Amino acid sequence: MSNPDRNSFSTSTREIQHKYNLPPLKDFLQNPPSKHQWKTTLRNAITDYWESTLKDELSTQSTAKYIQIQSAPIGHPHNLWTSTDPKPHEVR
Repeated sequence: MSNPDRNSFSTSTREIQHKYNLPPLKDFLQNPPSKHQWKTTLRNAITDYWESTLKDELSTQSTAKYIQIQSAPIGHPHNLWTSTDPKPHEVR
């Protein structure tokens, strides 16, 4: 294996695996999932990570009680954005 301090492919994959709480890559190599299963696993892991990160961050903010996070989950636009016509020049 390469030096763990270097910015190598194996180091990057281990960091991503740890960050998103994915199973070890060895398991995936021994029993490869289908493309659909792999994409679903990744999407769920990334969504779970960012939802927990957002909730942890919001719990430290005093004005966060005004944000209804349960009505706008990660991966879906807030109701405010879906209720208006998409006009990018007005949003900017």
